[in-house]
Amino acid sequence: MDTGRLFSTGRRAKQPKPPADPELAAAMRHLMLRVYVPLYTARMHEPPRDDSRNWGILKHLLRQYGATLVEARLRAFMAWNDPWVHENGYTLMIFRSQWDRLAQRLANQRPAYGTACRHEPRCQTAAAHSQRLVQTLRGR
Repeated sequence: MDTGRLFSTGRRAKQPKPPADPELAAAMRHLMLRVYVPLYTARMHEPPRDDSRNWGILKHLLRQYGATLVEARLRAFMAWNDPWVHENGYTLMIFRSQWDRLAQRLANQRPAYGTACRHEPRCQTAAAHSQRLVQTLRGR
């Protein structure tokens, strides 16, 4: 009976790490140091705990959703006055766990028609804006 390497004490060869993505690293540094830490410090009056999991959370979100969306949602998250989030803290773990809920909240918000409308004078309601668009398309 050949037991060969069945009970080998030899060490396994280390797997080579994938090459580092410089754009991903730059986006992670920007989000952590220029966005998250200042917003967290302003909101909680103390800097966030230095936790290595935060970098992993950011890396995962950036790979999945992209830097623009993650930054926009992170800024919205830090401005969110949800009681549950406030009680549990504005950590990146909570941010990740509330990602879908935050997306739903942001999707339900509509900009004020006075700021989004380009008509002169600006439309004050959605109905007025729609009516004006129809009139413009008809050539009136």
